[in-house]
Amino acid sequence: MVLMDTKVGGGLECSISREDLLQSLAYVSSVIERRNSIAVLSCVRLEAKDGVVELSSTDLDISIEARVNAGVVSDGVAVASAQLLYDIVRKLSGDCSVSFKMSNGRLLVECGNAKFFLHVVAPEKFPAIEGGEVDCGFDVQAPHLAELLNKTKFSMSVEESRYNLRGVYMHVAEDMLCCVATDGHRLSLAKINRPDGLQPNVGVIVPRKTVNELLKIISGGGDASQVVSVSISQRKICFRYRGYFMVSKVVDGVFPDYLSIIPQERGASVSMDACSLLSAVDRVSVVVFDKVKAIKLSFTRGKLTLSSASSDQGDAREELEVDYKGGEVTIGLNARYLIEVLGCMKGACEIVFQDGNAAVLIQDKEPGGSLHIIMPMRI
Repeated sequence: MVLMDTKVGGGLECSISREDLLQSLAYVSSVIERRNSIAVLSCVRLEAKDGVVELSSTDLDISIEARVNAGVVSDGVAVASAQLLYDIVRKLSGDCSVSFKMSNGRLLVECGNAKFFLHVVAPEKFPAIEGGEVDCGFDVQAPHLAELLNKTKFSMSVEESRYNLRGVYMHVAEDMLCCVATDGHRLSLAKINRPDGLQPNVGVIVPRKTVNELLKIISGGGDASQVVSVSISQRKICFRYRGYFMVSKVVDGVFPDYLSIIPQERGASVSMDACSLLSAVDRVSVVVFDKVKAIKLSFTRGKLTLSSASSDQGDAREELEVDYKGGEVTIGLNARYLIEVLGCMKGACEIVFQDGNAAVLIQDKEPGGSLHIIMPMRI
């Protein structure tokens, strides 16, 4: 795809630290789809003014803006290929300053002895980024929001036809900010105390791509006390964190009544260290190369036996001592589901089950821990 437009604005001239520019470009360019029939959607917009360069990109569903401190000689705007610009900055050496200047209708990128002249697109062709009217807004600590999303994102559906499950349902229930995701085979729920300013009747489905792109930004280090400012409107959700601003459409659909899926009867339960169980499941499932890695959990008095088998590779078995006093129960589960659930827990977990045919509930026993449900498999 060739980017060139003779009707372009001029005036832009600035310089930015390579390190700051590279990080911002990485986040901004990641939202862009690799295959684009609309040329301008493969571009990043650079606007220099007031000692800051603002970089922005969009796929029309999600838009990201990043503000980077810069030495601005002349205000201006330029729109150029995001991937090309990222590749150039990535290949530049060391801690240097990257200069930008419009020159004869092209964008001159300069660092040391290296010079690049890039084709540009008319700035007015770049879509405007609008957040829309705000129905409610609240602040949440970045680590808390990241934890909510990390404990639920793996249960989001990947099926295009199940659009209302292709995201995390962020809502308020029982004075808690809850995040829940399900793909029909498993469900994950995490929650924290309701932040000030968050209205009790709020509920939106945040798309899976938005969840993943947001996590890249808010999980990138920094002061743990820093907050993410969240604004929600009828059709959009906005996140502001440090120098980044993200606007995303929300999923236009109704999330299912997930509370009806959570087992109400406790049944038998086993408490054990999540990391120890995770390691054992990971070892035992290594012999299975099928798309769906099935594993058996056999509970007998004082013992949990994990086993898996493959007609091509062999089988595996491992026993763990557990505090279980009930009758013999064997449950078949998807090993990947189990690994993803246990991977978001740090201490003890509780496994609750009725029999081999009912849903399994796995709960983090740490304060404010997450809750997960996995449907059994026939093995």
